[in-house]
Amino acid sequence: SSDVCSSDLALSELTLALELIGDAPCRPWILDTISRAYLYLGARAEWRRSLKKTIVDKDREDDHLGIAISSGSLALAEIQSGQPQEALNVLKETLDRRGQHLEPLTRLRLFTFCLQALLEMEDPEQLSKYLSHLEECLAECGQEKVAPVGFARMIRARALSRAGFQKQAIVDLNLASDLLKQPELQLLINYWRVVLFPEDQKLQEK
Repeated sequence: SSDVCSSDLALSELTLALELIGDAPCRPWILDTISRAYLYLGARAEWRRSLKKTIVDKDREDDHLGIAISSGSLALAEIQSGQPQEALNVLKETLDRRGQHLEPLTRLRLFTFCLQALLEMEDPEQLSKYLSHLEECLAECGQEKVAPVGFARMIRARALSRAGFQKQAIVDLNLASDLLKQPELQLLINYWRVVLFPEDQKLQEK
């Protein structure tokens, strides 16, 4: 299609720009843009490789926020590729090395991805540990009513449900629903209502 052709052309231009600028400070951000182009084209393996290069370049610049953003994107790519342990490794390294320099909402995003990775694994001890980290970070965020808090609440609901805390999980999913108003996110929240609380759905249908 014309959109794909345009993306291929843009990718070629960005790759050329990357070769020309050498080690200029804008290099990591061009790599970020290249990563997104690979994702749009469906080239997930290239997307992951490009994100890894981006993180290395941002590390040289000591770009704490940039590394956190790219690490979160790489972790999501690893989770979607069926590699939750790889995702967790990336996130752990970023939080250990950069966490003290990051704002609460940025750390919240990383802890949310940690839980998302752990929900794909069988490790209740680590799940409990990172659930506590997420809760501490949510407390730091206070009364923030923004999307990262909504996503954190949705993931927390899943983790709480797995641990057997159904009532608390319902509260969190309701809080997520209040913050994530986009139709596609409401559909996702409703999906998790059915999966996590099937008995409640049966009662509503009667």
